[in-house]
Amino acid sequence: MNFKSIFFGLLMLSLYACSGSGSDEPIENEVPLQDVFNFLIISDKGELHAVGNNSAHAKKVGNIEGVSDFILLNNFTLNNTHIYKSLQEFNEVPEFFMLVYNRASKTTEKHKLHVPTGIEAPSPSLFNLAWSEQGVYALLVKDIDIQSPFMHLVKVNVDDYTLTDLGIQVPFKEFTSMELLNNSLYLSTWNAGIWQINLSDGEAKELLFNGESIGGSRLAAIDNNRLAFMKSHSFILNAATPVELNLLDQTYIAKGSLDFVGLVDVMGKGYYDISENEYINIITSNTLNVINGLLKTNFRNNTEVYTELKGFQSSNRNLIVLDKLPL
Repeated sequence: MNFKSIFFGLLMLSLYACSGSGSDEPIENEVPLQDVFNFLIISDKGELHAVGNNSAHAKKVGNIEGVSDFILLNNFTLNNTHIYKSLQEFNEVPEFFMLVYNRASKTTEKHKLHVPTGIEAPSPSLFNLAWSEQGVYALLVKDIDIQSPFMHLVKVNVDDYTLTDLGIQVPFKEFTSMELLNNSLYLSTWNAGIWQINLSDGEAKELLFNGESIGGSRLAAIDNNRLAFMKSHSFILNAATPVELNLLDQTYIAKGSLDFVGLVDVMGKGYYDISENEYINIITSNTLNVINGLLKTNFRNNTEVYTELKGFQSSNRNLIVLDKLPL
């Protein structure tokens, strides 16, 4: 199966999936509360919305220009000032770029990228971006038309947009999210385990939790030793459970009271609000019209609050949470 087929298959799953319900459906928050801050969410068309942390009322606040088609939501990363998005264009000669959205001016710049010397890549593309103070880490696929057994770990210099090959090859997987923590990159797959890339020695390996290989998405750092994660269910399409991963003893524990919830798109980074001890996700309703809602899972109290999104000005329902915004 080539990379385009994988992309199309994942996109179709994302567009049409909705979760099974079981006996534990998210209960709508019926108490109107005043918003204290907003969450910044992004769609697979690059649309940016501010969503009230309690009301879940959405207001469009920007758009990443240059996104002309549906995009994988694991191809974003950000810092306090910019949002970075990789982009491939299938011209006569395939080219790839970095779109850079300025969060203050709400403008987008487009920077052409070049394959590092020593890597032969006829149709290159970048996936699974992760921000660091030293640059943006990403996985380079050499040819999107042919599935290679390996992906190259590279770093993008955000001053001049040059790529550096870090000399680390990662087994080809359909990685759903990537998080940088303690000089390691942690990568999730939906059904092929969680992987660790040690940036010190270059070792890439699968990690077992509770002695088993687990899949899922939405990795988000809680602290230096823990990650929030949406653990996938093997037999229910796009269904997942919020869990806490302990990297010290490689265990996980489910959080909240729900057996599982649904994700419209299994691709994309997660967001953990450290100040509120809450893992924030956009999930689907248990109906065929795929209504999105804001799920806040409190990892300290082991509780959750679900509120349906309101005022959302887009037909695109593939959404992830990027950050926190003031009102």
